[in-house]
Amino acid sequence: MAVASGWSQAAPPSASEAAAPAATVDSQTEDDLLRPATITDESGPGDSVVPREEEPPSRNPFEEGLETPRVEDTSAPASLTLRGFYFQRADVMVSRRASDDASTAQPYFPGLVDVNLDFRPQDSIRAYAVGRLVYDPLSPELSTPRVSLDRFWLYFGLFDQVFVMVGRQYIKWGSSRVWNTTDFMRTPNPDPLGVFDARQGVDMVKVNIPFESLRANLWVLATGALEEAPGGDGKLSDVRYGGAVRAEIALGTSELIATAAFLERRRPRYGLDYSLGLGILDFNAEVALVHDSETRLWRDTPEGFVERRLEGPHLQVSGGVSANFRLGDLHLAVARLEGFYNQLGDDNRRLLTWLQSTGDYRPLFLGRTYGLAQFSVTRRSVYEPSLTLTAMGNLGDPSFLGRLDLGFVRRNVNIAGYIEAPFGPRGGEFRFRPDPAVVAEFPATDLDLLRVGMSLRVML
Repeated sequence: MAVASGWSQAAPPSASEAAAPAATVDSQTEDDLLRPATITDESGPGDSVVPREEEPPSRNPFEEGLETPRVEDTSAPASLTLRGFYFQRADVMVSRRASDDASTAQPYFPGLVDVNLDFRPQDSIRAYAVGRLVYDPLSPELSTPRVSLDRFWLYFGLFDQVFVMVGRQYIKWGSSRVWNTTDFMRTPNPDPLGVFDARQGVDMVKVNIPFESLRANLWVLATGALEEAPGGDGKLSDVRYGGAVRAEIALGTSELIATAAFLERRRPRYGLDYSLGLGILDFNAEVALVHDSETRLWRDTPEGFVERRLEGPHLQVSGGVSANFRLGDLHLAVARLEGFYNQLGDDNRRLLTWLQSTGDYRPLFLGRTYGLAQFSVTRRSVYEPSLTLTAMGNLGDPSFLGRLDLGFVRRNVNIAGYIEAPFGPRGGEFRFRPDPAVVAEFPATDLDLLRVGMSLRVML
C-alpha cells in the first residue's frame, strides 16, 4: 500500500504499509512531523501478544500518560514528576525500482524521545505536558531534529460532579483494532498495526459528567484548530471549530456508546459502538453514518475522472471477534478476526493511481471491504517472549499483506522485530504500482517486495 515507510510524509511511498491493533503506549498524532511507521502489531509484540483492551471512555485523566514502568515505585508521590520515553526503529525496505526493474534496499533509522512533566498541586487539579523530539540521520527531512508539543492540558473537577480537561490531549474512540469508524475527532491512524501511534493530541475542551448509579457517562467536547483558509496561500490562518457529544452506558458484560460529531464546513456524523464479552470471546461492532468525506471522492467515467458527490447518508461498519485461551500452563493465545465495510469505497484499481496523484488516497479506506486475521501467543517468563502472525487485505482489490512479529520485554525495555511482505496481483493497494493507462502526473513508484526491522522502547 502506498504509505511512506519512515516518519516523514514526504518520503517515497511504500506498497506494504497497512494497519491493525492500537498501541500500548499512550501516544499521539503524527501530524506532518512524522513518517508513518511500517506495519506492526500496535500492542507491540514485545509487550504482550494479548490484544490491548481499548481505553475505557471514562478513563480518569489522573491515570493518563506514558506506559507505567514495570518497576514499582515505592517512593512517596511527588507534586512534580519528570518522566521520559525513548523509541528507536531500524528498518530496511527491499523494493523493485520502477526505472530499471532492479532490486534496491532502503534503510531507515528514525528515533523519537518524549519528555513529560506531571504537576499535581492538589488532588483535584492536574497539569500535564509532553514535548517530543524526532530525528532520523538517514532522512533529508528529519536529519535536522524537530521538536513539537505533543500534549498540554489542565484537568480539574467542579463540585465532584463535573470534570473538565482543557488543552491538547490524547483521544481515541472505537472498539475495533484497525478500522475505528466512530473515531470522529482524529484522522485515521495511517499505521494502526505499528508499535507506536505517532499522532499528536487534539486541542479541545472536554467535559465529563458521570452517572455512577446508572453506570453511564456523558461527554461534551469543543474543538478549535488552525487550518489553511479556503483559497489561501498555504499558511495556517483559519480557525475551524467543532465539537461532539458522546454518551455511554454499561449493560451487564456489554457496553453501548452513541456519538454525534459536528465540525465546521462538514456535515454531522453519527456513530454507535457496541462491545460484548461472553466467556473467552469478545465481540465488537462500530457503525458510522456519514454524509461526506474527509478527502475528495472520485469516480472513473469514459470522459475521465470526475469528483464524486455524495447523495444521502452512507455507512461505514467494522466489527470483529477475539478469543483468548491458554495453551498449557505457560502459554496464552489470542485469535482475532475483523472486517470492515466502507460504502464510500471503490474497488476500481485505476482509481488508486488517480488518488495517489491528487493526494486524496487514504490507506485502508480506499476499497469497500477489508479483512484481518491475527494469531498471537506469548509465554510466561521473565522475558515474556511473544509471536504474532497477521494477514490483512483489501478483499475487493484483491491485495494482501502478511507479517510475522517477535518480541521480548524485560522490565522497562521492549525489543521487537518483524518481517512483512505484500502478496497478490500487482497494482493493488498493498502491492501498488501506477497504472500506465491512467493519465496523471505521478512519479515513478517502486514496488515493495519485503520489509524487515526491529525497534527498541525504553521507559525513562
